This record gives sequence, structure tokens and C-alpha cells, in this order.
Amino acid sequence: MKPWEGAPWQPRAWQKAALPTILGALDRGVRGLVQAATGEGKSIQIAEVAHQWHARGHRVAVLVPTQDLVRQTGGTIATRCGRGKVGQIMSGVRQFGKPITVCCADSWGRLVSQPPDLIIYDECHGSQAPTRQECVADLRPRWLLGFTATPFRGDKQPLELFDEVLYRYTIGDGIRDGVLLAPTWRPWTGPDDTDIDDASLALIREHADGPGVVSATSIADATEYAKTLTAAGFPAVAVHCRMGRRRRQAALDDLRAGRIRVLVHVDLLTEGFDFPDLRWICLRKRRRSRNSFIQEIGRVLRISPDTGKTCALVLDPSGHLDDPDLGLAYAAEVGQAPPKKQPQPQPDDEIEGDLPAIDGPVDKPTIYAAKLTATRAYVRQLVMHFQLSGLLHVPPGMVEGDWRGRAATNPQRNKLHREARAAWHLLPDNVRTDLEVARGAPLTRGDVSDLIGVFTATRRAGTFPPGFTGSLPQGAQHLLRLA
Repeated sequence: MKPWEGAPWQPRAWQKAALPTILGALDRGVRGLVQAATGEGKSIQIAEVAHQWHARGHRVAVLVPTQDLVRQTGGTIATRCGRGKVGQIMSGVRQFGKPITVCCADSWGRLVSQPPDLIIYDECHGSQAPTRQECVADLRPRWLLGFTATPFRGDKQPLELFDEVLYRYTIGDGIRDGVLLAPTWRPWTGPDDTDIDDASLALIREHADGPGVVSATSIADATEYAKTLTAAGFPAVAVHCRMGRRRRQAALDDLRAGRIRVLVHVDLLTEGFDFPDLRWICLRKRRRSRNSFIQEIGRVLRISPDTGKTCALVLDPSGHLDDPDLGLAYAAEVGQAPPKKQPQPQPDDEIEGDLPAIDGPVDKPTIYAAKLTATRAYVRQLVMHFQLSGLLHVPPGMVEGDWRGRAATNPQRNKLHREARAAWHLLPDNVRTDLEVARGAPLTRGDVSDLIGVFTATRRAGTFPPGFTGSLPQGAQHLLRLA
């Protein structure tokens, strides 16, 4: 069957470009994955692959991490393939005997009696869990295909079920194509001893406009902080796994309609949260895993042309921007892992069902001690933007270690000025204004290294990548003085 023929939607450019590569890899028996930025239509691509493989007479199973995604993805596939051909398996739903089955990843055992020929594993960064490795081993599919925005594990080991990355559509690609917005970061730059609730509320008051979400450490914490926000004039509702689906949906509907302004969550909004008009997020909970960090940031980056959304605002009272282990641009990690000396913990992948009850103690986050100054945060945003654009690769040794806080050396400063002069005319006016003049700015080696990277990448590329929306707060000290 000809790809996309009779489809009820017009595929995006990346979806059309990726499909022949995906189908060709499956024909060769390659166990590959597709990296697609959050919100960029993975479910439509999954539906088309399932449609193509079903048309060849094969059974297909699509594994997803949550019941909400069973419903969402199952509905998308049914729209493409016909409702009579798609079954759903999850708690309380047992639609067996269909040629295409959408199933919670942890309910795979129910597929054993009718094992699929092809497994499509959505959000496959979670495939390394022992029970999910066992799933693939027991079902023994002839073909295996993965989809994720984050093709790596939280413990920095590769995804062993997959041989290679078949196609990449990154956040940077989406920004370049005008379907995603570059994040605008607003870190906490106030006193270190500020309470996290006060810092978050101050950032929300100063910057937030329209619907937003705030992260929390537990159900109890989410419930308490929703009360705090409501009392401060920002009507909020806590959403968590112990609410029924209808109550969670009602809260989301209230956010869309403007009856409330904020949802406070633990981890329910990191996968499968479909709300393009989301204007801002507040990273009140400290993220330690890059997977959950990228998934959460991705929720706010989607464009929403019908509502006039022009900014994707990230409020960061917890200091994520200066964490060397976090970012939005990473190389994929797939294939066989080297032998392990000992098991490595996964620091931030908790399951909400294991969290304290609502009436338990409130485990509240705290301010991250190594917060950035406003000027340093601005340069870190520039570095992130260049990484997303593919113009700048920053190896791990360049973003970590005590050397970054030491005073800049004269050779560093000389190189910075040479590179700045060569690239200055290529910068947008607003960036030049933010970097321009201040005597006596205390540049560290890390500051200079970041600025050199930005200027060097600009000079080599001959252009400044479009889409940057960051700005230096009014009254903040500028970092660069050009001779």
C-alpha cells in the first residue's frame, strides 16, 4: 500500500521523510528507533507504520507507558486503520483478537496468547526496565521499532533493545521549522535563603501569563502548593494518579477554559500531556534525570497558532540551567552496554503510586544553592540555543568541574575578544545590546568558555540561529566589554 494514501491528515515533512527509512529498516530486520521531539506527531507516524504492516498481513502491538496514552494512541491508530481493527488492553479494558493492539507496557503478559509480529514501543526510553526486557524476550517479535524524544537512559547506559537510530527530529529541528518555540528561561536570581514556595510564586507573579503548570515532589506537596497558589490569586488544582481520569480531564478542561490558571503535578504531565496552548512551566521540583527534564520542558515548546502563543516560558527556581548533567541536546545512546561493575541507580524515575498519601508529610523542594546570576543564566541560554541548533557541541568536560568558577585568564579573554570582533556583526541587535558594555564584569573561566563557543560557532556558520527569545533582565549587569 502506498504510504499515507487515504490518511485523514496531511503528514508533516519529517514524517514523510522518515517513513521510507523506517519501513526499509524493518524490511532488513533492523531493530531501530526514531527520535522525535515531544509534541511533533509520533502517534501519527506510529499509526502509519501500523497501517502499513497490518496491510501486509502482520499482527501489530503498540506498547505505551500509561493508560491515557493507550486511549490517545489507540484513538489515533483507529482513525487511520478503522476502529474494528484496533483493540486496547489496560486496566478494565480487554479488547483481544484485533490485528492491532495498543497495550500498557506493563500489561504485555496479556499478549502472550496472540504474540505480535511487530512491536512498536512508544516512549522506549523506558524499555530497559527488567520486566520490559522480559516482554520482548518472551513475545519474540519478528520486528521491533521504538519511538522516543529521549533515546537514552537515566543511568547513562545505552538502550540495549535497539541497534541504531533510524531518524532524528530534534527540538532544534522543530525550532528551525517553526513548529516549536525556543525556551525562554527565567531562573531564580534572588537570595539563596528564599523559600522555594516564595521563589516560585515571585517568578510566577513577575513573568507568568496564561495557563501554566508547576511541578511538585509528592501528592501532598502538590495539594498544598495548589492551595498556596490559589490563595495568592492564581487559581490552581493539583493533579495526581489517585484522581480518577474524569477528574484529571475536568481539571485540564478548566485550565483550557481559563477557569483555573495552574495545574500542580508530580509526574503525570511528563508523558502524553497534549496541551499546545500551555504558556509556561515552573520547575519547582528539582529534576535529576535528563529524560524527565527534556520530557517536561517539551510540554511547553509546542506552537499554538490559533491562540497567538509566541513564547515558551520556563520558570526555574531550582537551578536546572547550570546543571552539567541536564540540557536539551544529547546524542542517542543505543546498542549493547559495556559490562557493568555494579548496578547503577536511576535517580529521578519514581512512580507516583509509591508516593506519600495526601495527608502525609509534605516533602517540599528547596532552593538549589548554586543558582545563577541573571547575566550568567543569559549566556547559558545562548549556549543551549546553539546546541539545539546543531552549531555547537559542548563535551561534558566543558560544563562541569571546579575550573568553571575560577577567574578567567588573560589568554582566554584575548581569544574571546578576537572571536567576538569576528562574529559581532552577525548577532541580532537584541543579543548585541544584552552583551555589550559594562566595565569590571567578573568573568569566570566558564563564562568565557561559553561566550567563546557562541562567537566561534556564529563565525563558522556565518549566521546566528533563528528563534532565540531570551533576554537579559532590565538592570542586570552586562557580561562583555568590547574594546
